[in-house]
Amino acid sequence: MLNGYNKNLEASGEKIVLKIVEEPGKNRTYGDIIIPDSSDKGFRATKAEVVSIGSDVPESEGIKVGDIVLYDTYSVFYDVKPIVVTNYENIICRVEED
Repeated sequence: MLNGYNKNLEASGEKIVLKIVEEPGKNRTYGDIIIPDSSDKGFRATKAEVVSIGSDVPESEGIKVGDIVLYDTYSVFYDVKPIVVTNYENIICRVEED
């Protein structure tokens, strides 16, 4: 069970299952980097935890279950909050938690 979401989702192919940790907002800060809400430009990042990784996601991407990442919210295939499914290519970066 994923925080009240009782479906077992297993990523397939190049997909990644994510659990939203933080919704997009205006001018969020990660470390010393300020990430503005730029949804008016067709891009918006959301912070999420990696729940499942498809078998075709290259290991060279370095993405692991449990990683906290930023992903492009306009690139999701499945969206039933707090769970989303997207391609691994839509992961923008990993977020190092202190």
